[in-house]
Amino acid sequence: PHMLTVSFFINSPLLSRFIRAKTGKTGSSNSVCNRWRRDWDVMVKTVEIYGANGQKAFSKINVKCRGIVMKDSCVLISHEVNTDYYSIPGGGLEEGETLEECCVREVREETGYIVKPACHFLTINAYYKDHKNISHYFLCDIIGKTGQSLTIEEIRLGLISNWMDTEKIFKLFS
Repeated sequence: PHMLTVSFFINSPLLSRFIRAKTGKTGSSNSVCNRWRRDWDVMVKTVEIYGANGQKAFSKINVKCRGIVMKDSCVLISHEVNTDYYSIPGGGLEEGETLEECCVREVREETGYIVKPACHFLTINAYYKDHKNISHYFLCDIIGKTGQSLTIEEIRLGLISNWMDTEKIFKLFS
């Protein structure tokens, strides 16, 4: 799902608008999100992915929220150094949390950045084996910085956050 998301994001008109907004040339992230909704005529774009072994019936649903954060034309990426796995920062929804709260918490825990979701712009429903994995993607603004709060597993995997320019991301996720 991350490869599709990054490709979708980088190749969409939203990226150039978001970059211009982040560099102060066209307004706030909220105005970018409003134009996104107007241009696509949807509140949230939904993509369905069926893996080769995906089934129409599923016994488990995993819900995750991820934050796309930009600064100086770079995107914040989580990198598991020990597995060389890259992803958009985010993770699982906890009981009683809203999707936005999950996004804020997960980005803060993985990267140390405190963010404010500007808009929920993409949902990917991925079906693999008997699982349905739902990933909600938010465009976010940085509003502060704190330390990472990694799990034991994330420490074992060597999770770090990096700022990566869009060209490198496109090559990495293509």
